[in-house]
Amino acid sequence: MSLSYFVKYLEQDNSFNVIFIGIEPELMEFANALTPKVKEGADNLVEIIREIL
Repeated sequence: MSLSYFVKYLEQDNSFNVIFIGIEPELMEFANALTPKVKEGADNLVEIIREIL
């Protein structure tokens, strides 16, 4: 199922909007931990969301 179709499905007959936020991985390999750049991006995103809320 495409992401856009999934969002439309979730929003169907509901009064809310769905927003997906993603961080593109630096590497596509399986690993046990986030790369430093991805962790930095996630931390920045958390701060932005905290400021908004």
